[in-house]
Amino acid sequence: MTQKIKSISVGWGQEGTYYIADPKLPHDYAFKVDHIQQEQRPHFIGESDSGCIDITVYRGYRNDKMVFEIESGSGVTLTFWEE
Repeated sequence: MTQKIKSISVGWGQEGTYYIADPKLPHDYAFKVDHIQQEQRPHFIGESDSGCIDITVYRGYRNDKMVFEIESGSGVTLTFWEE
């Protein structure tokens, strides 16, 4: 079984931003995307390649185009489903 991200939110309440990839979820206050992926992105610290670390980001896609990127961290809430 594979876990897929059903929704992601940043912040809480009316100040939050919500994205959903599940057509069954109500989306009155959420932006609809086709799918959400967890990916790694290199992040350079300083001016040399030796200061490179990978950070986790969540990217949402609609019609095969990236519409958002959110860095992992506090205030990020994910929900999953299994296939």
